[in-house]
Amino acid sequence: MTIESFNTPELTEEKKLSIEVREFLSSMANASEFRNKVEVLEKQQVLMNLTIGRNPKSGEWRYYMGMQQQDIVLYLRDESDSVEMMPLPIQYHWASSNQREKNRIRIPLLICELKVNRNLTTDQFITYSKIAEQIQEVHPYCAYYFIIGGSGKRTLMPETILRQAKGFTRIFLNWEEEKAIIWKDIENHLIYLRDRLKLFGESKNG
Repeated sequence: MTIESFNTPELTEEKKLSIEVREFLSSMANASEFRNKVEVLEKQQVLMNLTIGRNPKSGEWRYYMGMQQQDIVLYLRDESDSVEMMPLPIQYHWASSNQREKNRIRIPLLICELKVNRNLTTDQFITYSKIAEQIQEVHPYCAYYFIIGGSGKRTLMPETILRQAKGFTRIFLNWEEEKAIIWKDIENHLIYLRDRLKLFGESKNG
């Protein structure tokens, strides 16, 4: 963790957690067999769903591709995990300026939704669990983790979290204590993608 990361007083606790998670996962990836193959980025727009709607100005029916910002996303570093954005009449809602400039959307390998202990509510779990389900319907090879960290005491019981957050691949209740376990689980997912999809070249088993 770099000292500079936390020297800015206006950083929120959520942002501090995001920086810590990104830097830790990046360092672990760089120390693994996936060095120079995977990158960890913050605040990424990910394709979540498709809706057919009527354009209020032209009256034409159009496809609307919905993008949703995600806290932490793992991608292939060489950007070979991308597809070209489709032209009109398809529209992309909330696509980033970088996506529009390159006219491409990257395919996520794994997503981490982060929440601070003291800010947790059951409504958040219901909302983000639904988002996770929609994203995984579009990206079936993408794992989606819900990670809780930061200061403060968690008021929700583990049973409540499990009941309300069924849309996630994994749920981790304590980032500080479980970060090594989280990375190992991420590494196993990357190994699965390596062996199943040969995303990183030839499978070690093949």
